[in-house]
Amino acid sequence: MGASQRGCKLLMLLMRFSQAYMPIGIALMLLIGASSYALYHKDMTSSKPLASVISSTPEATSTLTLSSPAFTDGASIPATYTCDGDGSLSPTLRISGVPAGAKSLALIVGDPDIPAAVKSQLPDDAGGVYVHWIVFNIAATTTEIKAGETPGVLGANGSDRNAYTGPCPPRQYMPNEHRYYFTLYALDTELPLSPGASRAQVLSAMVDHILAETTLLGRYQRL
Repeated sequence: MGASQRGCKLLMLLMRFSQAYMPIGIALMLLIGASSYALYHKDMTSSKPLASVISSTPEATSTLTLSSPAFTDGASIPATYTCDGDGSLSPTLRISGVPAGAKSLALIVGDPDIPAAVKSQLPDDAGGVYVHWIVFNIAATTTEIKAGETPGVLGANGSDRNAYTGPCPPRQYMPNEHRYYFTLYALDTELPLSPGASRAQVLSAMVDHILAETTLLGRYQRL
């Protein structure tokens, strides 16, 4: 049998094979396509992302809220609560939406906009943030922290004092206006820390115990 004859015979066999198994291939493709569409449709109509649908992991939600009658989120903090007023007077804060199961609350107020000259004097574990206030083991039932009130155990601020210290951005450095993040954490435990604990110690103790967190942002520029 010559090469051309063998080639013709092989071609005929391939054609017969294709004719015999083509229906199976088409059916398989249709099945795969239908399955893919079903998954896509489920993802688009579900309130959860696809990853949550596949893993059946509940989507985390939080209603924890921190607000203040003294300033709205993102607005300027009144001078009364800064070094241009009574630098030791903290603003009134209101808390709502604490999740069930919370045993305590923790509050950290920090300024990430401090100049390099000040950052260089902070401890290595400060994370480049000047701490204005740390309070932990606040009762989970707390709905309001009144101005000047200490609702729990005080940690150390950036001046190594167990107290609130008001915003005081240096005029000679840019930016002139700094941001102050009031971050509230709902925890499933009380923290086994002593008064004067640092920001790093508080953050470390909260690992695996945070049920929810929320942030209120205030700004301030010296008068």
